[in-house]
Amino acid sequence: MPSKHRIKGRILIDGYVFLMSLILATVIVITALSNLCVFAYEMAVIRGGFSFGENSKYVNLAVSVVFLLFTFMLYSQIKLGTDRFFLRRAQKKGSTAADIFYYFHPIRAVGAFGFSVKMLLLKLSLLLFMLIPFALCVITLLSLLQKNVSALVALTLFIGSLVYLASALIYYRKLTCSLFLAKYYYIQGEYICFAHLTASSQSAMKNKTKELAKIRRSFYGWFILCILLFPVGYVWSYYNQTMAVAGDSFMNN
Repeated sequence: MPSKHRIKGRILIDGYVFLMSLILATVIVITALSNLCVFAYEMAVIRGGFSFGENSKYVNLAVSVVFLLFTFMLYSQIKLGTDRFFLRRAQKKGSTAADIFYYFHPIRAVGAFGFSVKMLLLKLSLLLFMLIPFALCVITLLSLLQKNVSALVALTLFIGSLVYLASALIYYRKLTCSLFLAKYYYIQGEYICFAHLTASSQSAMKNKTKELAKIRRSFYGWFILCILLFPVGYVWSYYNQTMAVAGDSFMNN
């Protein structure tokens, strides 16, 4: 089944690799320019002679947060737009370049930003929760090392912390796989609220997480090839189109 999704994904990106490479380059440039905005702000404050006194650190923090949120909003708009483009091609609904900029509409931009923030916070909270046993083990190990604990006890705690870390990352990966379809349900508009999105995704992915993991692993060689030969645009388009094909298949089943 993974090879079937990949073959269909490879066929669907035919003729669109150059366009998607330009989109990827645009995302990289926008991210770089957003980071330069902080430097431009600092130079403007220095050359303009602006002084905020004791509140300067709070003003700088607020400006940094605004720049960060603005960059994340642009990223979420472009990311969901490209996912919409790939999904509509997988569904044969006549996707066009306009789909990539679909979420640049003010109302849709707010919705895309809200969805992306909620997904980010959900995944971050899951990761932090799963890392609690690892963190407690490390804290205990560091505390005992200050009390000259025996090497055997220290080694046991060290190995235990590695086991907790590995199990946390593996389980986190499985949970995030169960949320794979949430963005596609959001793009289709088939949801009531955010909780409905995540619940629908977990229900549809109940017996599909292993298949999704196999599809992703099949791209590891391509990712390594990007380091050696730099075919980033092709691999990025190929991977995302294949994910869209898999998402459409999972939702239909």
